[in-house]
Amino acid sequence: MGAQCADSPRPDWIFYQTGYRRVVDLLVDFVLDRDSDRDFLVHPILFLGRHATELALKYTILLARKLRDESGEFPSTHSLESAEKT
Repeated sequence: MGAQCADSPRPDWIFYQTGYRRVVDLLVDFVLDRDSDRDFLVHPILFLGRHATELALKYTILLARKLRDESGEFPSTHSLESAEKT
């Protein structure tokens, strides 16, 4: 694992996001090579991509809060709308 910035909010999130995004890239390459697996893998790939996007957006919100000297934690849901309002 690479170096983490101690000042960075929830630095683990960006590593999780990177992992999800890399798996999406690998699965897309896999599916493009094998026509027969597309119907089975499309939804898992989209799920992983959505989760990678969610983590990236939440991390960006945390960074923006830090720059604006705001506090707040995310609710324990996967709702980006409620995350933005907290």
